[in-house]
Amino acid sequence: MIYGRDMVTHHTAIANWDLIRERKLIAQIKNNERENKSRSNHVWKVGQKCLVITRTDERGGKLRKYKHKGPYNILHVYDNGIVKVEKKNFDEIMSTRRLQLFKEIKS
Repeated sequence: MIYGRDMVTHHTAIANWDLIRERKLIAQIKNNERENKSRSNHVWKVGQKCLVITRTDERGGKLRKYKHKGPYNILHVYDNGIVKVEKKNFDEIMSTRRLQLFKEIKS
């Protein structure tokens, strides 16, 4: 619809903007619930070990599988989903979306 007219039949069309906004809001809520269903509610703690998922440019292309580096110790956890990770020679601040929990095998 452009300029209040239907493009196919060239008739004047009146849009119900309230209905359009309501349907859009319902679709957004439904998509958020679907997306959040698969997420885990892990709370990162200082001293935990984690693996860092490497970036696309570090692993040489999108189509390769995810590679992990680590394990690294977590030094500080911020409120906004950011952590400070202790690497060999320096500390790096990164998003928790790049982290995976390191599970030690006990033998």
